[in-house]
Amino acid sequence: MDKVKAGTKVQVLKEVTADGKKYVFIKLKYSKKQLDEGYTPYGWILKDRIKKVK
Repeated sequence: MDKVKAGTKVQVLKEVTADGKKYVFIKLKYSKKQLDEGYTPYGWILKDRIKKVK
């Protein structure tokens, strides 16, 4: 998965636990230009790596 900049909006689609750690499958909010450049709009990440902002 590509590096994600701080402040990027994500949508959590699924949450699983493996090896004692929680992982989430996320969908990133990329622009059409970024998608055309080959950015991957989906991926797995450790839940600890993301924070919910109100």
